[in-house]
Amino acid sequence: MDDGCDFLLSQFFKDDHGQFIRFTGRSSKTFKGGLQHLQLTNKDIKHYCDEGERCLVDYYRIYLDALGNEGPFYRRPLAASGSVSVRYGEQVLGINKLKGLMKEITGKAGLQENFTNHSGRRTCATQLYHAGVDEQEIMQRTGHRSETADRKYKRTNSALQGHVSEILNPPTSKKVKCETTESENCENSGMKILIHQRPSVRANTQLFRI
Repeated sequence: MDDGCDFLLSQFFKDDHGQFIRFTGRSSKTFKGGLQHLQLTNKDIKHYCDEGERCLVDYYRIYLDALGNEGPFYRRPLAASGSVSVRYGEQVLGINKLKGLMKEITGKAGLQENFTNHSGRRTCATQLYHAGVDEQEIMQRTGHRSETADRKYKRTNSALQGHVSEILNPPTSKKVKCETTESENCENSGMKILIHQRPSVRANTQLFRI
């Protein structure tokens, strides 16, 4: 979810890579700037969708059809009328309503944490970061102009933190269990101590997959 009423919706498209939804943005908080930003272009996001029972195109098609497939993206909902259960008016949602929309949605879903519109952006940046997506591509999706602004939305997961800690920790010693089943022989033979060398660090694509 973006910060304000800055998205214009478009139709669905298809190219060699598949079917996608295209969103174009107007001036927003993450876009505004001074003279040094005169060459910036508005958001132009293409989201490719996988076909199937959870295809995002199907969900967005219902919403965009209700909006008439043109105009601002965020509109005030209208009461159902006859056989039409999903209806929206021409009036756009105000900034105050938009600011509390994420909290309202997550509250109705039974989530107790304090979620804001930035939670969606932060989740987006974090998932892309964990998946190994280049920072430039993440910035294009989130709309941030600098890597510094984008990085503040990233969160490291426990698996990644554990992997980093394992790399930085000093080599550890480990007692090797006696292979014999006789406790007497085991005591007489003593316990062997081995110093384990740190394994080579290799890329683990499974680690970053969300």
